[in-house]
Amino acid sequence: MSELSAQGIGWLIRGKEGHRAEWGGRTRKMGEMANDLPFIACGQIRWKGKKANMEIGETSVIITRTAKPKRKDKNRAGE
Repeated sequence: MSELSAQGIGWLIRGKEGHRAEWGGRTRKMGEMANDLPFIACGQIRWKGKKANMEIGETSVIITRTAKPKRKDKNRAGE
């Protein structure tokens, strides 16, 4: 991912409210960042069977946590 960033290539991430990333020079929870972002109304959607307004906010963050390796399922045959 660092090599892609160096080439100017970006990507979309999604994180739970409690996940952390570096934003504005300090590490913050995603939920805290979301509270400070401007959101743009993008129309209406159906969510859980009801109409809802969709709003999108975006920013650049730095993911500082190392990736967790994928676990192999010990019960699967052939591995």
